[in-house]
Amino acid sequence: MASDQLALTYTMLIVEDDIDALDALRAALARRYPELNLVVATSGEQGLELFRQLRPQIVMSDIQMPGMSGIDMVRELRLLAPETRVVIITAHLESRLLLDCLNLNVSRYLVKPVENALLFQAVDDSLERIELEHQLKAQNAALWQSREQLRLALDAAALGTWDYRPGTGKVIWDERSQVMFGLEGVQTDYRNVLSRIHPEDRNRVDLAVQRASGESIHGDYHQEFRVVWPDGSIHWISSQGKVFRDAAGETRFIGANLDISARVQATEQLQLSESRYRGLFSSLQEGFSLLEGVIGPDGIDYRFLEVNPAFERLTGLRREQLIGKQLSLVFPDLEERWLACLATVAITGQPARLEHRSQTSDRYYEVQVYSPEKGQVAALYLDLSERRKLQMEREKNERLESLGVLAGGIAHDFNNILMAITGNISLARLQLDKDSQVDARLEDSEKAVAKATALTRQLLTFARGGEPVRKSVCTQALICEAASLFLSGGNCKAELNLPEDLWQLNADPGQIHQALNNLILNGVQAMPGGGTLTLSAANQVIDTGYGRGLVPGRYLKIVISDQGCGISPELLTKIFDPYFTTKPKGSGLGLASVFSIVKRHEGAISVWSTPGSGTSFELLLPAANQGETALAEPVVETAPAPEQSFAQGQAILVMDDEEMIRNLASQMLTRLGYRTTTCSDGAQAVDLYRQNLEKDPFAAVILDMTVPGGMGGQGSGLPDPLPGQRRGAHHFQRLHR
Repeated sequence: MASDQLALTYTMLIVEDDIDALDALRAALARRYPELNLVVATSGEQGLELFRQLRPQIVMSDIQMPGMSGIDMVRELRLLAPETRVVIITAHLESRLLLDCLNLNVSRYLVKPVENALLFQAVDDSLERIELEHQLKAQNAALWQSREQLRLALDAAALGTWDYRPGTGKVIWDERSQVMFGLEGVQTDYRNVLSRIHPEDRNRVDLAVQRASGESIHGDYHQEFRVVWPDGSIHWISSQGKVFRDAAGETRFIGANLDISARVQATEQLQLSESRYRGLFSSLQEGFSLLEGVIGPDGIDYRFLEVNPAFERLTGLRREQLIGKQLSLVFPDLEERWLACLATVAITGQPARLEHRSQTSDRYYEVQVYSPEKGQVAALYLDLSERRKLQMEREKNERLESLGVLAGGIAHDFNNILMAITGNISLARLQLDKDSQVDARLEDSEKAVAKATALTRQLLTFARGGEPVRKSVCTQALICEAASLFLSGGNCKAELNLPEDLWQLNADPGQIHQALNNLILNGVQAMPGGGTLTLSAANQVIDTGYGRGLVPGRYLKIVISDQGCGISPELLTKIFDPYFTTKPKGSGLGLASVFSIVKRHEGAISVWSTPGSGTSFELLLPAANQGETALAEPVVETAPAPEQSFAQGQAILVMDDEEMIRNLASQMLTRLGYRTTTCSDGAQAVDLYRQNLEKDPFAAVILDMTVPGGMGGQGSGLPDPLPGQRRGAHHFQRLHR
C-alpha cells in the first residue's frame, strides 16, 4: 500500500523549538503526505499536552529544547502509549543518546541537517509498521473468530470462560477467569470487572463491549488489555467472545479469557531487542553483510540478506542493489579465496579472517567471517588502513635507519681519508711554484676532493641529519631566502603565497634551509624549459584524529609545487629511498636527506604527482610557541687582530683517533711555527692537558668530537675556555667530521 494511502487516517505530531526547522519539516511532510494530519508543537510540554489530547500515531521530536527535552517528553508519552511510533531528531549522535533511544523503543533517529530522503523513509517505515500492526490485529481477530468453537473445546483447561448479561450487568465466570483477574471466589458484576482493568485500557474495553452489544446481528468481541491484581502486579489478558440474542431479544455475551502476559513480555523484549539491533546495526562504523547459501547456476552461491550503511559506503552500492541479489552476480570478479572462505565457514561453522582491499575507497580491511546460524554467513569489515599505513611507514623508517647507520659509518671513515688527502695536497702546493703544472694538477685534485666532501656531507645528513638545534625562525624569510638562491635570473619564476600572519617555525634554520633548497632545486630541474614554481605556507592545527604519527599541536604547512613532467605512481613510492634517483648525475641523497631532516624535526612530508602536470611536496613542521619571536643569529665575539704573528712556538694539543689526521695536523701546525703534541683519545688528552697545565700550558686544544670505542672530545670534560684564561688567549677547537 502506498504511503499516501496509509496516511489517510493517521495523525503525526512534530515537536521542534526552532520555528524555521519546524516550518521546513511541516512543509516537506505536507507535500509528501497531503492526507496525513500534521500537528505541531514548539516545546516538550506543549507536545505532551497535544499527545494526551490527540493520541497521534507518530511523534517526531527534536532532542535539545528549552524546558522539557525531547527524551523526557518521549519518556512521559511512553507511559501513555507504548505503541506510538517515535522518530528522534538530533544534531549530535552520542552513545548515551543512542542508549536512551533504545531504552525508549524509539523507531528511528535522524541527524541534523535531515535529508528529505531519510525523513520520508522514517515516516514511510512508521506508517507501514502501523498498518502492518493493524492488519496483524485484524487477522488475529479473524483467526480467533473462525476457530472459536474449536479452541474453546480443545483449550478449555488453559482458557477461562465468562458469560455476561448486559441487561442485568451480571458476569458469570469460571475459576480460571477469576484467577486471571485476581478475584478468586468472587461472583461479581460488570462494573467490578471493569474496575480491575488497567485505567489506560478501561475505556477502550468498555467501548468495545458496548459496540459489540449494539450489533444488529451477532456481534464479535476481541480485546487485549491489562488487569491490575490486588498486589499491584499487572497481567495481560486476551478476551474474546460473541454476542447472541434470544427470541425475546435479550443480549448475551459468551467468551473466553487467556492470560497472554508471557507472550506480551516476549514480544516487547523481541521488539526492544530488534530496535537495539537495528540502531546499533545502522550506526556501526564497520561494514557488515549477512548472506545465505543458495544453489546458483554455477553451483553454490550466496544471497544478500542484509547490509548496513557502512557496507554501502564500502562497496559504493545501495542497499536496494544488494538485498536479494546473488554474490556472484553483484561481484562477478570476486576472488576465489572469498568463495572458499565463505564455504568453509558455512560448512564448519568456524570463524575465519582474511584481508581485503576496497577498489572503491582504496582502503584495507580485515574481514571477520562467521556463521550466525546454519546456512548463513556474516562478514564484518574492520578498517586497517591507518594501522597499515603507520606500519609501512615504521618499516620504511627502520630501513632508512639501518641504511643511515651504514652510510654514517662509511661517510665518517671516508671523511677522514678525504681530510688527509686535502691536507697533504695543501701542504704539497705550499712547497710548489704557483705556475708549475704539478700545482695545477693538485688544484684539480683539490676540486675533486671538495666534491667528494660535499657528497660525504650529504651522506652524514641522511645518516643522522645532524641533531637539529631548534629556535624560533621567521617562516617567510626562510622560504624567500631559499627561493632566491635558485630562481633569480633563471627561466623559472617563483610564485609565493605567504600570509602575513604565518607562525614562526621551531626549527634548525640551517637544516630546514637545506631541505627547502633540495626541494626547490628538484622543482627547477623538473622544468628545463621554464615554468612556475609555487611556494605556499599556512598555519595548521593538528588534532588527535590526524594520522602520519604527528603529535597534536601547531604546525606550519609548506607546499612546493612545480609544473614539470611529474612522477609516475610506480616511482612515487621510492623517491625518499636513499640512492634512488632518476637523474643521470644525481646522488639519490637529496630527498632522502629532506626526509631525514623533516623526521628529526618531528614533522611529516608527503608528495603527490600527476604525470605530465607536475609534482607537489607538502611539509608539516612544528611551529614555535605562541608569543615567541624569531631570534637573531648569534653574534660571534672576535678578538682583535694581533700586531704580530701569534705563532711563536706555543704548544698545541691535537687529539684524533686517526693517525694520518694527527700527523697531518701536526705537520701543518709545525709549519706555522707551533709545537704540537698528539694523542688518540680523550683520556690521553685529559692526562696531557693536566700534566702541562702548570709548566707549559697548551695555547689551544684541537679535539675530535667522537672516537669509536673511546672517549671523544665531547666526553673529555675539558673546559672551554680554559679556567682563568681570557677567551682568545687559549681556546679549543672541536672538529666535527
